[in-house]
Amino acid sequence: MAVKSTIRWDRFGNPFDTYTNLDNMAANVDVDMARRKKEEQDKETKKLRDLELGAIKAKNIQSLMISSDTEFEPLDAYAQNMTREMVDKYSSLVNQLEKGKIDTNFFAKESAKIQSQVPQVKDLIKGIETTAGKFAAGLAQGTLSMAIPPEQERFYKAIINNRGKFGMDENNILTYYGQTDGDPPEDFSIPANRMNKMPQPIEKVVSFVELTNPIITALQTPVDQMIEGRAVKRSVPLGSKLYQQQIDAGFDAFFKEKGNDGLRSLAADHAGYTREEIEKDLNSGFYEAPDGIEYTSKLEYDMDQLYQQTAEDNYVSQEVQNFQQKSYELQVSNANKRNALQAEQLARGTTLKQQSEYRTAKTLQTFEAPDLNNPESFRKWGRNAQNGKSVVKTKDGKFALVVTNSSGKRTPQELIPEEIINNPTELAKYLSENVHGLPIYQLPEFNYKRTTPIKRLAKFFTGKK
Repeated sequence: MAVKSTIRWDRFGNPFDTYTNLDNMAANVDVDMARRKKEEQDKETKKLRDLELGAIKAKNIQSLMISSDTEFEPLDAYAQNMTREMVDKYSSLVNQLEKGKIDTNFFAKESAKIQSQVPQVKDLIKGIETTAGKFAAGLAQGTLSMAIPPEQERFYKAIINNRGKFGMDENNILTYYGQTDGDPPEDFSIPANRMNKMPQPIEKVVSFVELTNPIITALQTPVDQMIEGRAVKRSVPLGSKLYQQQIDAGFDAFFKEKGNDGLRSLAADHAGYTREEIEKDLNSGFYEAPDGIEYTSKLEYDMDQLYQQTAEDNYVSQEVQNFQQKSYELQVSNANKRNALQAEQLARGTTLKQQSEYRTAKTLQTFEAPDLNNPESFRKWGRNAQNGKSVVKTKDGKFALVVTNSSGKRTPQELIPEEIINNPTELAKYLSENVHGLPIYQLPEFNYKRTTPIKRLAKFFTGKK
């Protein structure tokens, strides 16, 4: 409601010369407060948006960072330079967008272009590092194939010797370029978009013989088979259907794993082909063999034929070796049997006397160690004389060898040395020869533990034998 003011402006005058509307004043205050509140909200919103934009910037810039830690200096330096360049370009776009010099559509399109370079650069670095690593390892280990063309080998050497550089060609395509060694040097240039076509080092494959050896060994190992209704163990015969299937499968597996580079290595490293012959036969297109089988190239057919022939030769060679080995083992076995029989016949002897000596020796080997103080042992070793000789114990406790004649008279011959009495092995030999009448060549092998006086006393007091 409008209120008429009673304030007089006589002294100063009323410049508005009107009534003061208190409702309008209140409304102005409300508007001013709302404006200030909106300004605060806008500031807060801008602050949040700035934080979000900063996070987006950081994330996008992080995605442009390309790390590289290789053995090749140009690759590492190039990764650092490309990272710096792409970050600068992206930051420039952001500044232009913030200043309103470009719209969001242009920003999105150009930033996408920058982002698309990252995987391209990474693939280029990885591809060159992989190629250089393969060549360096093969060079150190001696596993590189002779099929590698000289110009490619010079290119690989240029990479590992850090002679390559990175740059943009006339079509703004990222390129790895440089010059090889040689007189004159040769230029090389590998665009990033053709990295998958960059030639790779060719590894030397194993020989035809080494390829076929495991298969032939498996084919010649006897396995259970049903033949005419009977289960028998036999190997796969040469030229059979199963033999051919296994050989063909072996070559197919090799070609599937190694591809044309495997054929190149077989031809260059093991078949004596020149590089010109290899490339000519490899680029012949599909080749039909005389038997109607189609090959991807004439080189594949040629290598398959050499593989087949080597397998057959290898089969025959191993079969001969197996036969010779079995014959040798049989000869050795027969010789051992003959030698054992001859040794037994020699040990037994051919005369009745020799046979008797042999039996006596075998019997003596069953006896326990001689102990002349033991009545049972004394009876076995000292009293069963076959030649009139025997052992007697003297009054002073020693043992002597005596001879008994036909009238029963004993004639002392010699005292048995004390060291022999205490050595059961030597005592057994002495008694075998002097009491039991064995010749030296018929004496058995005795190996008794030596009996010491302390042990004899222990046996005496314990009653143990």
